[in-house]
Parts: sequence; structure tokens; C-alpha cells
Amino acid sequence: MDIDTSDDSFDLSLEGMQASAGSQNSNSGAEGSANNVLDGLPKTIWHTKYGGTSITDNWINIHLDNKQVVNGLRYLPRQDGGSNGTFLEYEIYVSDDNGQTYSKINSGSWKSNFKWQIAKFDAREVTDVKLQPIKTTTSSTKEYGSAAEIRLFYMNDNQVNKDKLEELIKQCDIIDKNDYLNRNWDKFEKALTSTKNSCLNPNITQGEVNDLFNRLSSVFNSLEKKPTIDNPIIKPLDAKAGSSYGSNQNPINVINGVGLSGNGTLQDKHDNEKSAKTMWHTSANPGNRAWFEVDLGDVYELDEMWIWNINQINNVERGFKNVKIEYSLDEEKWLELTPEENMEFLSEGTEDYPFQFSIASGDSLISATNLNDRDHSPVKFNGIEAQYIKITAAPIAGEGSWGQNYFGLSELRFTRYFKADKSELQELYNESLVLNEANYTSESWVTFANAMTDAKAVLDRADASQEEVNNVKTILQNAKNALVEVVIKTNKTALEIAIEMAESANLENIVPAVVEEFNAALENAQTVYTNANATQEEVDNAFTRLANVMHMLEFFKGNKELLQKQVDQINGLEADKYIESTWNAMLPVLANVNAMQEEVDEVYSELVRAFVNLRLKPNKDILADLINKANGLNRENYSEASLKGLDAKVEKAKTVLNNPKASQEEVEAAAAELTKVLAGLEAKPVETVKPVDTTVSVKTGDDGLLGIFTSLSVLSIAGLSLFKKRRLNREQDLMNTENSN
Repeated sequence: MDIDTSDDSFDLSLEGMQASAGSQNSNSGAEGSANNVLDGLPKTIWHTKYGGTSITDNWINIHLDNKQVVNGLRYLPRQDGGSNGTFLEYEIYVSDDNGQTYSKINSGSWKSNFKWQIAKFDAREVTDVKLQPIKTTTSSTKEYGSAAEIRLFYMNDNQVNKDKLEELIKQCDIIDKNDYLNRNWDKFEKALTSTKNSCLNPNITQGEVNDLFNRLSSVFNSLEKKPTIDNPIIKPLDAKAGSSYGSNQNPINVINGVGLSGNGTLQDKHDNEKSAKTMWHTSANPGNRAWFEVDLGDVYELDEMWIWNINQINNVERGFKNVKIEYSLDEEKWLELTPEENMEFLSEGTEDYPFQFSIASGDSLISATNLNDRDHSPVKFNGIEAQYIKITAAPIAGEGSWGQNYFGLSELRFTRYFKADKSELQELYNESLVLNEANYTSESWVTFANAMTDAKAVLDRADASQEEVNNVKTILQNAKNALVEVVIKTNKTALEIAIEMAESANLENIVPAVVEEFNAALENAQTVYTNANATQEEVDNAFTRLANVMHMLEFFKGNKELLQKQVDQINGLEADKYIESTWNAMLPVLANVNAMQEEVDEVYSELVRAFVNLRLKPNKDILADLINKANGLNRENYSEASLKGLDAKVEKAKTVLNNPKASQEEVEAAAAELTKVLAGLEAKPVETVKPVDTTVSVKTGDDGLLGIFTSLSVLSIAGLSLFKKRRLNREQDLMNTENSN
């Protein structure tokens, strides 16, 4: 069965495996230990002793922690660029008794390259597999052995493992066409459809599965993502030049990333390959053919062009110097780009070639060299639309180049123009505005304040790039995270003691108002005590409040038993039988739940006095009847002088009648006075006897007066009797009350 030598889907787990060797150099950097072949790191290797050993001692053994079925081995030669010790011919031995005895199971040869090699043999249940070199790539005088990684596997001839292929298909299914350039998309879709159909074949072999995986992986990896705001780098389609030194110095080297190390960003670094095989340069003295053109593959709004000038070691003077830059939508009509206003270059330039590129250093790895100004700025396009960019150097060596008669470049990268997204920076800035300087140390605040100033400047700039926005956001976030809060030193000893005492206090029989304030003060004190940021003023206030309420814990509720008994007696009385003012004066304060004993005793005394001072309402019927009779007299029958005296007494009687607080004595006195004045009324004298008169006696027309006087005496006696009876009843009530107390 065919197998992809790099396919690890049939490998045994590395867990529990151990490696040992007949010879191993003591660790020297990434070389030495036999266990390096099991670490999953191709850059670390097992290597025999540097002094050389007999080839028979250059074996390596893989030990399993328990017996497992094995029918193959994979061997990865060293990947560090060296070749000493690479196995070319081999023998394989196995053991099922933990290495006590071995038997040969296979032998063969491998190609001399850096790829995974494979050896298959009959399936055996084993504890150890030993790889013995017969021939290695070694010097003529010394024998070595080496390996980067070794794996054991078990593969059933009828078993087909599609896991990796199916995982790749899932990955391909979920990608969005809108995220990728069109240039390879059709080829990718056809390969994906073909792979899915072939995968349904029930008779597919492992070799066919491996081939499908490799082809689909290749097409998938050829897809190129469109520039995004987070990664605005454009992937150019092609490049050409007016002159090239040779096939190794191809213009395509300037746009394909060869020679760059990094993560595909503008911070990548370029090598200094001595033959410029990772760069491009012209033939000697190219003259007007010293130009370089890039096809971006589509029309873009351009932002910047980053430049890595030629970095060929000992030949950096071949780099472009004074150049002109043109752009086009269709490669027919060209427009020239002009440097930004106030840009100054560090060396003398030429009017026709207004841009000046920096010279490279020739160091092993260099960052983008860009323009030869103080900041090594990239070329700014500021949103200009173009698909083609052409750079033409001045034709004379020393003007178009930095001195040599060859002209060249290492790498160019272009970025798409995006309006920067400042939303996250704005949100962070707004959040940071509410922070209070007083809460942080001055040193950390200064850094934070500077970051805030820089962030505000970027937010206010309409032309700020996304990179600038992202950078200043990171700086501000870091400065915010690095703020150091001021440690407030407070003395909580007194508060701690007060809380401890309060938590053990007995609140039984304490008046409710004090209990309520006590609980609130204690809760506040506990909160302040546990607050690491509480100020000394807050601590002191919490202590004072708790201490003050603890001073009130002697405020016991009064015993109201006697008071309640007196109130119960009063509750049996009828309020409307007593003068309102005396009744109101007697109302208790029993409802005051917070009354203490002293207050209860005082209320009891006042209540008894008020009870004793109760006064029955007097009977005012006779007085009211007298007033009515007086008002009903025929005033023409009486002298003016006597009527005047009557009117005065009637008004006085009315005052007593309308006074709810009037006593029985006052009512009787008013009635007696009114009776007396009625009896003393003087009739007007009559000179002639009217025809209707039957007697010469005074006729007043008020026949009821005699009845009044008669009934008045009777009512007075009855009223006096009733008054005396009520007084006796009241005195008896008082005696009963005193006896019960």
C-alpha cells in the first residue's frame, strides 16, 4: 500500500516511549541526547559523539512501556543544514523482552535528502525497535549517526485513514470566497469538488487518499487573502524589470517574500544573501533600463509602499537611490507621484527623480529601509487608485544607485488604504476619562496621562492610519493597566475594638429605636472596616456613630403594668359624659414603645391626676329653657329698664350654655340669676281697662311666667339632687381606684 512518508496518522503515541543509543554526544545546544528524536522538535537532533565511533555503536533504540503491535518505522534526517550521520543504509531489529534479545526484521536503504523516510516490516508485538546504520553520510575518517525524529507505526494493509483529508475538506468548506482574491479561486473550487467525489469511492487506497490530500493542500495554500484593515498588505500578482542580471536575480524575488523572515508583516527582516539570489538587480550599466514594475493584480486604493533596498553583502551600493515613482490603472496612462510636502532627504537628489531610497546596511537581517529621510518613512500614496507601480532610477551610477553600476532591490510591500477604525480606541479613551488622579501614584499617572494625550491626538487626526490607532490603543491600555492605586493608610484599631464589643452586646429589653440605630451603626462599621480604601475620616465617623449608640444600651423599656391597669379602668368610661378638656388631658401615652421606666412612672402619675380631675358635664336643660322663655317674652309689656337688665343676664346665660367646660356651679348660678331677673321684670302701667281685660291686675300676656317659677324651683331641687348623686359616684370610683393600687 502506498503511503505518504510524512503522514503521521498511523504513528503510535509517544507517551511512555524512551530512546537510548550506543553513542550520544553530551548535549551541545540542540544536539546530543537520543531522546531528542521523540520531542517533536525537528531542529533538535540525536548525534553520536563528535570524536567518532565504530558504526556498529551508532544504533538508536526506541523502547515502549508495554508491548504493542508495530509494522513500520519513520526516520527524519537532521534539519539543521548539516548532513553528518544521516542514515543511508540500515537494519532494523526488534525485541519482545524489553531489549534482552533482538531479532533482525528488516533492512534497506533511504535517499539522501531531508525528507521523512519510511521502513515497513511484518507486524510484531514488541517492546523495543532498534535502528542500526550500515552506511551514513560521514567524513572519510570518522563514523557518525544522527536523526531529528523517529516514529513507530502500525498500519493495516486494508486500513485507509481519511482523517487528515476529511479535516482539510471541512476547513475548505467553511472559508468565505469574499475573503480571498479571485486569481486562484476557480482552481480551488474544482480541486475541492474533485476531492469530495473521489473520497466517496469505497475502494480508494491510502496512496490515493494521500495524493488527494497533497493536491488539495497545495491549491488551498495558493489562495491569497484580500487585504484587510488588520492586515492591509497587498499580494502583488507579477513583477518585471527593464534589465536583470540573471535568472537567480529575478524581479519576482522582490514581491514574493523570498529572503524575508517574520510573520508576513511590515516588520519582517531581509537577509543579505551573497549572490543576491533572494533579490533582484540589473545587469551592468543598465542606463534607461534601470526600472522595476509591479502588477498588483487589481485596482486598489493605495496607502504606502515599504522598501527593503538591495542588501547583498558587500554590494549594498547597488541599491536604488534617486528615483521617480509612477502609477497607472491600465499600464498605458501613467501619472507621477510627488513626495509629501516638506519632506527632506539626507543626500543630494535630482529634480527629475524626486524620491530617494535609503541604502541598506548589509547586515544579516535588516528591517525595511524605506526613504532616506530622518524617519525612514515609507512612500505615501494617501488613497490614490492604481494597479501598476513603476519605479525608475536615475540612469547614472551614483545617482540612480548608491555607487555601483548595478541597480537593484530586495523587497517591496504595498498596503491598501483603509479609513482607520477608531471605535475601540474611542471607547477605551472614554472609559479612562473617569479615572481620578488622586487615586493613583504620581509616577504611574504621568505615564497614563501622556498615553491619554497621544490617544486624543490620534483620535483628532483624520489621516491617522490603522497601525497608529492600534499602537496608541495598546499603549493606552498598558498604561491604564499599569496604574498603581494609592495605598490609604488608616488606623482602624478603635473601630475594630468597638465592633468586637458591639457584636457581643445584649439587646434584650433595649428600646426598639436604640436597637434599630445600633444595628445600622454596626453594619456601617463592619462595611467601613473591611473596605481597604476607606479614608481615616470614614473610619472615625463609623467609630463615633457606633460608640454613641452603644452609650444608649442602658435605655431599657419601662414596666407599664400599673399604667395599663389604670388605662383599662379609664377605657370603661364614656367620653361623652365628661368635659372634653378634662378627658383629653387624661389620654395616655401608652403607645410610645420607646418609653423608659422613668417616663412610664411619670405618665402613670399624670394619668391618675387627670382621672381624678375628670368632671361630669352639667345639666343645662333648665338654663336653656329659661333662655328660651326670656327670648319669647312680649317686650312691649315691660319697662325698658327691666328689659335691659334681662338682656344682660340672658347674654351671660348664653355664654355659660355654650361653654363646654362650664361647671355645674356655673350653670346653676346663671340659671338663678336669670330666674331672679325674670321675676323682677317691671310691667308697664295701664290707665284704662281694655274691653278684653277681666281684671285690673297687671297683664303681661306672659301666662307662663308663673309656671316657669314653679318648675324652676322643682328643677333646681332635682338638679341639685342629681349633681350630688354624680359627685358621690365619682368619689366612690376614686376610692375604688386607690384601693386597687
